Amino acid sequence: MISQSCNGLLLCCTAHNLFTFDENYYIFNPTTQQFVTLPRPISGDVIGMSLAFDPWKSSHYKVISLQISKLEPEVQDHEEDDYRIVYFGESYGHLHLIQVNRQNLTLYNVYEMKHDGTGWFLKYEVNFEDVVLAFPHIIRGFLETTDFHYYGMAVLDVVR
Repeated sequence: MISQSCNGLLLCCTAHNLFTFDENYYIFNPTTQQFVTLPRPISGDVIGMSLAFDPWKSSHYKVISLQISKLEPEVQDHEEDDYRIVYFGESYGHLHLIQVNRQNLTLYNVYEMKHDGTGWFLKYEVNFEDVVLAFPHIIRGFLETTDFHYYGMAVLDVVR
């Protein structure tokens, strides 16, 4: 599966399973038909990878991984299980992650990495309540209202 493209290179991963973080990642160059298997991080489950490559600046690419063990979400006074990261990616050189709260599954917090790489800041707060009202068939009534899969929708990409 192609996760991302960046200036001619493709970041690919094995089929994504929503219940595990056991993907293998590859960088593929469709022009040369060559690929490189990325090494797995020594510690922590990877919940997202992003590719950075600018051939005008360097012939080398960089891969940024987001790991559960190194993630420090900006959460206060809540159990860690109350939040879930539903997206991690890059747009025009900016890293983004989206976090959703179990208590309000229609409210998505979009964070952006600070330019100096020292942490995340809240860029947008997006409420999908009107979408759910307009398309009630996305509600999965057989699940608990606090289940992260209660609404049949997913974030595909963030474009800055």
